[in-house]
Amino acid sequence: QFLELSKQLPYTRFGLDESDNVHKDLLEYFNMRVQAAPIIETNIKCSTGKSEGVHNSVMKFAQYVLHLSQGSFLFLKLILDLLERSHIVVKSTNYKVVPISLAQIFSLQFNLRFPTVQSFEKVTHILSVCLAALYPLTLVEIYYSVNSLLVNTFLPWDEFCHRFECLKDFLVKRIDNTYMFFH
Repeated sequence: QFLELSKQLPYTRFGLDESDNVHKDLLEYFNMRVQAAPIIETNIKCSTGKSEGVHNSVMKFAQYVLHLSQGSFLFLKLILDLLERSHIVVKSTNYKVVPISLAQIFSLQFNLRFPTVQSFEKVTHILSVCLAALYPLTLVEIYYSVNSLLVNTFLPWDEFCHRFECLKDFLVKRIDNTYMFFH
């Protein structure tokens, strides 16, 4: 009944993800990153043998990634970060190596950072504590929480700091000296 009533009201639909301004901002951000880091352009160049210009292949890739991003700056930033670090290199116009979702990007980043199960297991307690926390924790609070999870062993401070350093791209320090996930 309320749905029928609300349909009669003169509301306009407003969506940020479909806005031309968001698309323009994403394209501007893409171009700024490509200009700031020429390695991104190098990793986008397609080796197809066609005589299409570098600029043309970069713009085709930009349109492809902007479509995938669906208005998400985080998605675009992470794709460009992977290109800048040469973790992905586009070699053809089908873009099969490019992740198509944030889940695939995070999976790729974790697989690159932790190539073995043992290397990932070293940081699982830190990740568990930070994910379960209701608010951002300080480094000391994370340390004590991790040690409270370890029943039969004790993790020395130096070892904890070394393990925490492996997560520096995922956990960022806030101005109040607490840590949170970067997004």
